[in-house]
Amino acid sequence: MARGTEEQLGGLHGLIAEELLAALQEPEPAAPYDDEDPDARKAWESEMRAWRQRRSDARKDALRFLKDNGITASKEANPALQSVADRLPNRDDLERLMEMTP
Repeated sequence: MARGTEEQLGGLHGLIAEELLAALQEPEPAAPYDDEDPDARKAWESEMRAWRQRRSDARKDALRFLKDNGITASKEANPALQSVADRLPNRDDLERLMEMTP
């Protein structure tokens, strides 16, 4: 079997990236117009569960894709990541918590 060319592999890589991005950007299902219709409500709840599962799977797949391709993020270059890091407890906070734990 012949090996794929660099161009073919690059194209495949791009398609996978686009597919993962599309999955992550899939909009949340709209709520039913008639909340009093129990069948519509059940159908929407089922659709929401499926959407949440697809979103969760897409996140896991995207993170794996990034990791497998050596893509990392720097909190210094990413304000959103820096915001998350700022909210995490620092070493002193963790040590204090450990001392308080019986």
